[in-house]
Amino acid sequence: MSPGAARTVRAGRRTVEVHRPDKVLFPAREGQPRLTKGDLVDYYRSVAPHLLPQLRAAR
Repeated sequence: MSPGAARTVRAGRRTVEVHRPDKVLFPAREGQPRLTKGDLVDYYRSVAPHLLPQLRAAR
């Protein structure tokens, strides 16, 4: 992926552009991998089906 490239992610009915998905947000530490913005987006997408119903119920 070239620097400054964006990744398009579908989030429900919306399409979101994630700019610089390869940007490191959390550098590697002892025995832990580095985490990028793209990794964080992937994580949020994976937990959303479980998290969103809880947030809706808390209103």
